[in-house]
Amino acid sequence: MIEVGIIGGGINSEIGKVHISSLKVLPYNIKCACFSRDKIINKQTKKKYNLNTTKLYDNYKDLLKKEKINLLIILTPTPAHYEIINKAIEKKIPVICEKPITSDLNSAKKIFDKIKKKKIFFCITHNYSYYPMIKEFKKIIKKKKKIGIVKQIFIKYPQDSFFHKNLVKKWRLKRYEINSLSLDLGSHVYSLSEYLLDQKPKKIFANYNSFASNKIIDDIKVLVKYKNNVCGSYWYSKSAIGYKNGLEIEVFGTRGSLQWIQTDPENIIFRKINGEKHILSRDIENLSKKYKEYHQFKAGHPVGFMETMINLYLDVYKNLTKDNKKSKKTPFLYGLNEAYNTIKFLSKLNKSNKERKWINF
Repeated sequence: MIEVGIIGGGINSEIGKVHISSLKVLPYNIKCACFSRDKIINKQTKKKYNLNTTKLYDNYKDLLKKEKINLLIILTPTPAHYEIINKAIEKKIPVICEKPITSDLNSAKKIFDKIKKKKIFFCITHNYSYYPMIKEFKKIIKKKKKIGIVKQIFIKYPQDSFFHKNLVKKWRLKRYEINSLSLDLGSHVYSLSEYLLDQKPKKIFANYNSFASNKIIDDIKVLVKYKNNVCGSYWYSKSAIGYKNGLEIEVFGTRGSLQWIQTDPENIIFRKINGEKHILSRDIENLSKKYKEYHQFKAGHPVGFMETMINLYLDVYKNLTKDNKKSKKTPFLYGLNEAYNTIKFLSKLNKSNKERKWINF
């Protein structure tokens, strides 16, 4: 059993429920928490999730000072990450942090150097790569048998939330070195691109827009050049009316193409060069056996967003315990290097948009 402390994630947050629910079905014990600095929200969160044995703190520093835990989970808004992560590093506590690692490149580099020096376990919760069919997507790309050599990748992630500002958390409407749109959606787009392609960009060109408001950047389009003449095109937005969470991925190769849509997570659309179109469905008998544990339940019962977080915490458990006899590490966790690369990418977008030119990564 892994003894866990949580900072953030109260009932007034968007993501707390996903993390807490996932932890409760795996060998984790939520020993202590500072869900909020507000005592009422703290108590309400504990009651809502039936965390009867969880000790509450109104100040996260007191939690870190008094409690002995095996894992710290940070679910606060991004601007608060830097200070909390540093406190955890001082205590040499393994950390899971909501994405992204920080809201600027300088602080991300400082954390990167400290964690690397002290060799502390660190993971960012980019859970989209834990959809079983995203893992199959990556396997198909790598084997090249179906689609040949990858030449293009397109990722779009449109939402319309900035047209509904009464539903948007206040911190997302503030200005940071890296805009909140990139911190939220851009981090997911980059993490998926690096996961699927197994490479970092060479050159980047970005264009920022404000469609829902003149004050806040709410639409970003990015062109990316990779090695071997691979090109990427990314669009993420919070001013795309009609979209609530329109994540979609397409990859084009020399012999075929693949498409995955989050609202239809059980299927991959496979198009062949001869015009044939196939649906590759999640069926454990037909998919890679090494991903079987990530399916949670048999085909016909869709694996959704909640299950992807369970899958991520399953990998964390294997990393922090000796249950995984073959190898203590698993290749699917989004670790320190990837977390830093994400902030570096988002920072480069700022430079490209400002200078109106291609920027080296």
